[in-house]
Amino acid sequence: MVMLGGWKRLLSSQLAMAGLLICVVIVALGLAAPMTAPYDPAQLGAGLPMQPPSASHLLGTDELGRDVFSRVVYAARIALYVSLASTLLAAIVGIPLGLVSGYYRGWVDSVVMRVTDAWLAFPVMVLALGMTAALGPGLNNATLAIGFVTIPLFIRLTRGQVLSLSQRQYIEAARAAGQSNTIILARHLLPNIVPVLIVQFSLAAGSAVLVETALSFLGVGVMPPTPSWGSMLSSAQAYLLMAPWMAIAPGTCIFLLVLGLNLVGDGLRDALDPRTAR
Repeated sequence: MVMLGGWKRLLSSQLAMAGLLICVVIVALGLAAPMTAPYDPAQLGAGLPMQPPSASHLLGTDELGRDVFSRVVYAARIALYVSLASTLLAAIVGIPLGLVSGYYRGWVDSVVMRVTDAWLAFPVMVLALGMTAALGPGLNNATLAIGFVTIPLFIRLTRGQVLSLSQRQYIEAARAAGQSNTIILARHLLPNIVPVLIVQFSLAAGSAVLVETALSFLGVGVMPPTPSWGSMLSSAQAYLLMAPWMAIAPGTCIFLLVLGLNLVGDGLRDALDPRTAR
């Protein structure tokens, strides 16, 4: 009933619905890129270099005559793939570690948390840059790097939730009934922290978009000719006065996608918080 009421509250939140609409539009454009993009994103000379927005090029062209709208749409696929894949990787690794750490405690908890604390001591961008420098630039390596730096967030969140729930009466009753630790973790603890993890997933996905954009902007993320919002911004910085649309288009897309994910995350947090249940 709490979950049902939470989803009803989510649907009644105008900000959350606005964020969801933004995300749906960007996802739809990205998935339908072959149909919505009028040109090949890597096609040189699709128009005159740095041509302003027009009927034939809705968002103008870049310094090589490539259609900016087509590149923005295809770059949406990259942003969505990296954000979802890296966050999923972080969740798959971080959630089990957090469950084990919070439930078993003792030396297991000490080892996991000391490693996690050391992990978090490094700034996210510095650690991501170090990993991409070691692995080499590229889409998959950037995804691995972003997922790696996101893992500690899921470990700490999951551990904190398990610590607060593991002493509840229904957990003690499960232990008294002779249920194994695996069953308690999988059937009693994990389902009760899923709402919190969903919120963290949406917020982490937004952060992953920013990290991927930064890596591509610095030239160690997605490599040309694959279009990326970050690499498009990097190319556009030399032409800000002559062709501002080259930077406005990818910059606006980054802003909207991160805004949409954060609005959805905030809406989920408010909707699924038991303290707001009526």
